[in-house]
Amino acid sequence: MNTLINYMFWVSAYLLLLWVVYHFIIRPQRNPTFSRGFILGGLVISVVAATGVFFSTSGITINEMGGVLTLPEVVVYASEGLERSQLHIRDYLFTRQGILHFSLFISLLVFIRFAGSLVYLVVKWRILKGRKINGLFVIPMRGDLTPYSFFRLVFIPERLLGDPGLDQVLLHEQAHIIKLHSLDLVFLELLSIFLWFHPVIWYLRQEIKMQHEFEADRYVLDHKVEKSYYQQLLINYSLRSYCLPITNPFNFSPLKKRVMMMNKCGRPTQLSRG
Repeated sequence: MNTLINYMFWVSAYLLLLWVVYHFIIRPQRNPTFSRGFILGGLVISVVAATGVFFSTSGITINEMGGVLTLPEVVVYASEGLERSQLHIRDYLFTRQGILHFSLFISLLVFIRFAGSLVYLVVKWRILKGRKINGLFVIPMRGDLTPYSFFRLVFIPERLLGDPGLDQVLLHEQAHIIKLHSLDLVFLELLSIFLWFHPVIWYLRQEIKMQHEFEADRYVLDHKVEKSYYQQLLINYSLRSYCLPITNPFNFSPLKKRVMMMNKCGRPTQLSRG
């Protein structure tokens, strides 16, 4: 258990260092591709670098524990009331083993959320009839949801099939597919299962999703889409909802930052609508 605590300490320290460098040095540069690469690279380095402590002490920990985790006895005294039982539970929760088991329980909940999202997407993919549009596998959905993508699957509301902005929406989702943004999100979700307690993980998770949108917006504008028309399209979808943490939604907020980033690029606005 000491090994695990040492590992968590060092990975937490590396994550804090990653946050400081990213937030104060990398993020102000407003370079989506570099920022994304820095976040992913920094996370990998943080996780791997902390294993140096793990490998140096893991043998001793295994011998001491003998591969067996012994739980302290918890007795419920029904005849003496609830107060004494609560004291035993409280004392247990503040032990190392209690903290470990609580952490594993929260990790289980985060994993269930992740697995539930995957199952939901697979079920939608298997049940709903998809079709090829502009070279993408598009799955129409009922309801007033925002379009979103997961790897090569693009989910859009049925009413959007006849919308003049469909080509721009699909172009945006195509950027997510080509740049493998879904792979980033799966990686962040897996890290959050084990490091759910660290605020830097959740901060970087939001940041990398924002960098994904910056990259996708730039991709759309690079394909000669009129900037003002595309920005209006984003506004039209700004109030749509989505609930899957492992997908790339078309309207990921905050919208103001995306518009500012597009205007910063300085691309001409009088272009065709694709």
